[in-house]
Amino acid sequence: MKKNILVIAAHPDDEVFGCGGTLIKHKENKDNINICFVGEGTTGRFDNSKDPLVKKHLVLRTKSAKKTAKYLNCKELLFLDYPNMRFHMCEKITLVKKLINIINKVKPDVIYTHCKTDLNSDHGIVHECVLTAIRPCKIFKPSEVYLFEIPSSTDWSLNEFGCFNPRMFVDIEKFKKKKIKLYKNYSSELKKFPFPLSIKFMDHYNSICGSAAGLKYAERFEVLRLIN
Repeated sequence: MKKNILVIAAHPDDEVFGCGGTLIKHKENKDNINICFVGEGTTGRFDNSKDPLVKKHLVLRTKSAKKTAKYLNCKELLFLDYPNMRFHMCEKITLVKKLINIINKVKPDVIYTHCKTDLNSDHGIVHECVLTAIRPCKIFKPSEVYLFEIPSSTDWSLNEFGCFNPRMFVDIEKFKKKKIKLYKNYSSELKKFPFPLSIKFMDHYNSICGSAAGLKYAERFEVLRLIN
């Protein structure tokens, strides 16, 4: 039976770095994939918002997200365009209401979103707002909610905000090459090893994650909700 999948990510690229292999697996299972990007993921890198490079980077990031979504046969792709690294300046209640509306429309069986332990403040705010949006008193209650980690954000927090505590491991050995292809869609975000957002690091890391569960290649997730 097909499942409705909803990824709620802070920025374009988080869907690939956090759960790209798992999304490919959902695609192969012919599940319905939906992706919501809360922020644009770029402007926080520039001191001057009028810098001509800002628009160039925004266009590139959006194009990368659309290319990835097309490959995943994404049913619904949403951009809320919150300002990068400035989510804290926006009213959380407004974001929560937007997420509730999206959840009620998509009716996801499964939600993937950020863990609370990331160094990136936008990730933490998305986590908090999703947690509020899925509280049991709401109209639609997704039965499965999983939290992903992001290289260079979860690991760089040095457990200052708590430990990432995975309990679900997804075997993605068959999709290794396809996942690397998705990485390359966001080539502007990739750097050379030993930077965490490098193909070499992430490739090795998926092997390490898998070994903890007797798998050769895996992604891992915290389990926030699981209703049988």
